[in-house]
Amino acid sequence: MTGTFELKKQLNSIGLFCIIELEILKSKNKGISVNYNINDIEDFKIAIEYGIHLAFENLLLKGIKKNYHISVTKFKWITIDTTLSCVSYSSCRAVFNAFGFDSKISNPKINDIGEFIF
Repeated sequence: MTGTFELKKQLNSIGLFCIIELEILKSKNKGISVNYNINDIEDFKIAIEYGIHLAFENLLLKGIKKNYHISVTKFKWITIDTTLSCVSYSSCRAVFNAFGFDSKISNPKINDIGEFIF
């Protein structure tokens, strides 16, 4: 299954940008494994994996176990507007998208002044 999320927001003087696509496959192994099929992502790997793990912590409450292999198939960022928080948030939301929980899980979220609430 594929999960995508596009964060493109301007809140006053704060820009928030991240586009990510994940291919999620059931795995025989326990846990989550992440593979990166694209270059120029080294600085963001920890944020991507944090967002993915955060999503699966929420999905456990919905009965979805953590036995998946995830490939990052698309990742776009902008130097000024992409932070580690943007990437974590977008990764988490991409996992929710893949499982059909886009609007059913409220956190993480972005408040009115551009702060991320995990």
